Amino acid sequence: MIKKLFIISTCVLLSLYGCQDKKSIAKLNELQAQMDIETQNKAIAQKILDGLNQRDTSYIELYSPDCKYYFPSANPNPTSREDDKNASKSNWRVIPDIHWKLEEVIAEGNMVVGRFTAVGTPKEEWFGVPPSGKKFVSGGIFIVNIKKGKIIEQWEDYDLFGTMMQLGMELKPTDKKK
Repeated sequence: MIKKLFIISTCVLLSLYGCQDKKSIAKLNELQAQMDIETQNKAIAQKILDGLNQRDTSYIELYSPDCKYYFPSANPNPTSREDDKNASKSNWRVIPDIHWKLEEVIAEGNMVVGRFTAVGTPKEEWFGVPPSGKKFVSGGIFIVNIKKGKIIEQWEDYDLFGTMMQLGMELKPTDKKK
C-alpha cells in the first residue's frame, strides 16, 4: 500500500511540475514494472487457493518442476510439488468440505506472503484423530518465492495443533515414573 501511494505521489508530482528528466521517468517505469510483477505474483497465490477449493490439481502447474516445499517451514527436508498434490488429494478425500480462504496477501519483489484460513469437517480419521462430526476453523501462513511466473520455493506453517484440539484431540501428560 505504501509503495502504491509512493508511485501515485511520484506520478502526480512529475505531472504537476512537468518533469521530463529521463532518470525520473526511467525510475517511475521501473517502479511500475515491479508493481506489475507483484500484482501478478499475488494473483498466483490466489490461483493456488482457487485450485484447491475447486479440487483441480492443475494448480500444481504454478509450481516449478523442482520446487521445494517446506512444511512446517523449519523442516530441513523439503517435499516436491507431486507430494503437495498428493497431500491435497488426501485432504479432499478425508475432508470433503474443506475450503481455504486467502485473508491477506503481501508481495515484495519475488516474495509473496499470505495468511489463510481453512474450514472443514473430517469424515475419516485424520492424523490419528477419528472423525467426530466437528468442524474446524484454523489458520496458517505461507511464503512463496516466485521466478518467471512459477513458485520455486514455499514455506508454510499451519495451526495443526489447534485444528486437532477443535476436533477432539486430548493432551495428556506422560507418566514420568515409567
